[in-house]
Amino acid sequence: MRREGLYIAAPGQDTQLPPLPWTPSRLIKAEMTHLQFAEFDKHNLNAVKTGLTGRTVLLPSDDAAAYQKHVQRFFHQYKPAGDEESALTQSLADTEWRLLRIPSPEMGIYAIGRLALAKQFEHEEDPQVRASLIEAQVFLTYRKDLNN
Repeated sequence: MRREGLYIAAPGQDTQLPPLPWTPSRLIKAEMTHLQFAEFDKHNLNAVKTGLTGRTVLLPSDDAAAYQKHVQRFFHQYKPAGDEESALTQSLADTEWRLLRIPSPEMGIYAIGRLALAKQFEHEEDPQVRASLIEAQVFLTYRKDLNN
């Protein structure tokens, strides 16, 4: 098979097959296309609160030196060759940085919910059942926040 643009065509065939799903160049092109329209998307601003989604990687409350060390560890481990691999390595480092933030707000939401909703289940005598009821009610009450 030979490559023609973003498509693959078998030798001797004029028809083109669907594009390869995940090549480094396609990922970068998709990211660049997305970046061109990002400034017009009001939903991107919502991500600045937690930094879990969107383009904001380093929040004002983050330790910039720790972030730089984190990124350097990725570049040292993967040793990217060229711009495309460097962009992918940076993307991996940024994605992990965001993912490492998830437990903190999630634990905070559950802690607030446990305090706020504990009185609803005072009548339950079994401590395990009471704890399960509180956890379920916290999830139901704060599921929108937990899903974001």
